[in-house]
Amino acid sequence: MEDGLSDEQCSEQLEPAHLELLQLCEQKCEQQELACVRGKQVDQYLLRWQMLLSAHSMQLSELITLLDQEAAIEICKMLLFVLQVAVAEARLYTSLTSPIIQHSQCCSDPKTNSSPDADPGNTSLTLKESKNELTN
Repeated sequence: MEDGLSDEQCSEQLEPAHLELLQLCEQKCEQQELACVRGKQVDQYLLRWQMLLSAHSMQLSELITLLDQEAAIEICKMLLFVLQVAVAEARLYTSLTSPIIQHSQCCSDPKTNSSPDADPGNTSLTLKESKNELTN
């Protein structure tokens, strides 16, 4: 054989270079396809996402408004219930304390202290006073 490379040696050296060249060609084709597709499809893709995001934002806003209204109604109902319970408790408290207040007012009034109906303890004093007056 001459000083040149054999066919096998040539093909062994050319094969990796050929594979690398094929990969570069594929990558370049993919980049060109993406560049063409990217211009139109990216705009459409982004527009679709923008519309979807806007629709979801509107739906979320409506849902928040609805939930706020329902919460306000529930708060009003709860407030009304609490007020009704407070009024009922105040009436009960008033009805329970009214006789005590009347009794304490009656006992502290000097005019009613001397009457026999005011206090049983005072009645005995009144009877003693009456006996003393009779004996004198």
